[in-house]
Amino acid sequence: MKHTDRQRKETIFFAYQAPPKGENDVCADALRSAIQSFNSHQKKFTAISWENFKTSAQISQEVQSAISGCSIFACDATHFNPNVLFELGYAIGKGKEILILLNETVDGAAARYHDSFLKGYRYHPFTNRNEISAALQNKHYSNNIGRQLLDQKVSTISDLFYIKSSVSTEASIELTAYIDKLSVLKIVDDIAESKFKTNDWYARSILATQVVLIDFIGSNMAGASYENAWKAFYAGLALSLDRKVLITAPAKFRPPLDLHEIVITYRDPSNLIDSATPLINEWLNDSKQPSSETAQPVIDRKLDLLKLAIGEGIAEQERDRLQYYFVETPEYRAALEKSHVLIVGSKGTGKTESPLIY
Repeated sequence: MKHTDRQRKETIFFAYQAPPKGENDVCADALRSAIQSFNSHQKKFTAISWENFKTSAQISQEVQSAISGCSIFACDATHFNPNVLFELGYAIGKGKEILILLNETVDGAAARYHDSFLKGYRYHPFTNRNEISAALQNKHYSNNIGRQLLDQKVSTISDLFYIKSSVSTEASIELTAYIDKLSVLKIVDDIAESKFKTNDWYARSILATQVVLIDFIGSNMAGASYENAWKAFYAGLALSLDRKVLITAPAKFRPPLDLHEIVITYRDPSNLIDSATPLINEWLNDSKQPSSETAQPVIDRKLDLLKLAIGEGIAEQERDRLQYYFVETPEYRAALEKSHVLIVGSKGTGKTESPLIY
């Protein structure tokens, strides 16, 4: 009878960083204690974590299945751990109630969070199990993040979304050259060109495509822990939405447990191309969209300023989509009739876009 009652309980999944071997971590201590305390008193919910599956041979699949089945997802963002952020993205994509926890007493944790891509999302501070339990009892969780990111009216207008490495290594240059030659509709996130893209933009790009390719930087590179962590978040979001996801990373990169099955590591540029391109080509062939001549995106003409997008920061990255929202004016049509046209304008006024649709 007790077993049946337990099976009927709703689940709270806790995600947090595993303490380094032989070391103590106050955050993990508090979360483990909160889980134990919660399970000894709660009748409606049962609390679990990734540690329930750490002996599993397929831990990533088991964890994803547990997140898919949970009602509330609680995570500790104190350490900006890539596993935790991957699971956060996955939970958001699955529409779960989200509770983000942060231990502000850990040096640099609050500042790192407020400078990160998560800064727009509220977290609940904690230092011990009582504060974690209080956050749950007071229902400080919500699915507002998922509604904001995923309630966007987009059509599948791209085959590939490519998040580039911020460091132009020989390998990343070769990978980008390969992507550039592909005759498919693609969205490219060039961090070096434009660092300020919103979470809505990334979510919209994922929603608008079928294949997501993410290039991690080496663990020994400056800023690697942060860059690879936020990229892991979007990998989790994309995977939860049934996109095909591939992460490429230099050899000796140790993929977090959640990412093992979607990471290809490479020794050198040629090894990267040999390893990654067959899978990318296979996926693109499986999910290739009809050409723009036979299928055009469904345009939602109802004005909603909250969902209004202003386009890419770089005109060349939306070459294949300009025809769907370019507005022809009398001046534009007059320019087509001339043999020579001089386009003058300040930065951002559309000089690059205009010749693209001539």
